[in-house]
Amino acid sequence: ASASVELRVKATTWQAWHLTSNENIAAPIVADRLQMPVAEVYVARSRVLKMLKEEVRRLEQEDEHEVSTTK
Repeated sequence: ASASVELRVKATTWQAWHLTSNENIAAPIVADRLQMPVAEVYVARSRVLKMLKEEVRRLEQEDEHEVSTTK
């Protein structure tokens, strides 16, 4: 799911999400590091999280479909 979403967003959007979510770096520090407004860091984080959840849901549905068609 991560690889799929990463390909669909801007590099800075992905970095903002990764740094705040995976590296646990505070949004103001990430904003300074990526030279973007703090609000934009929060928007990027939210957007990527939503896309990841949707992608996981889609992949789970694909798996369920594959299992049901192979029985």
